[in-house]
Amino acid sequence: MSRHPTEWMQQEKDPLDEFILYLHQIMPNISDEESYIQLYKTYESLINTHNDTTNQDNPVEYPDFSQNQIIRGIFIFLFIAECAIGMVGNFLVCLTVYWNKSMQSPVNCYIVNLSICDFLVGAVVLPIKLFELAADAEINMMTDFACTTVRFVEAVVVFTSVFTLVAICFERTANFMQS
Repeated sequence: MSRHPTEWMQQEKDPLDEFILYLHQIMPNISDEESYIQLYKTYESLINTHNDTTNQDNPVEYPDFSQNQIIRGIFIFLFIAECAIGMVGNFLVCLTVYWNKSMQSPVNCYIVNLSICDFLVGAVVLPIKLFELAADAEINMMTDFACTTVRFVEAVVVFTSVFTLVAICFERTANFMQS
């Protein structure tokens, strides 16, 4: 027995009605109109796909410790220290292998390559991440081209570092199999 399409469409439930029925199962004491209005606002905020920080009816408040000046200062200091230590350490590895002719072996060549990749992570990726994490949310200095270029360079640097580690593993495995 087939039904007419209009009957079928009328029997479909609105997502809001389904949400309210679900909430009635969870919280059965909701019955007044104010509760329905609050439920509707909650439902709208759940299905809203954009982040509207100017909505004064239902402001989203969360502790943003990164905007605290003391925490931000500590965060920036640690990030800069990590960048500096990583860059200096990896530069010294490259210089050591370059100056010491007895250390110039295939394995150390891979290590120098990894050191260069990690140097680039400290020189390129970490400062950009520091800017992203420590800058005010309203700052938008990147154009579409700059953002695309920066993301591409970050991905290349990080994946080069990872693939260098993979190459070192293959080389060490090949040496192990030969002996």
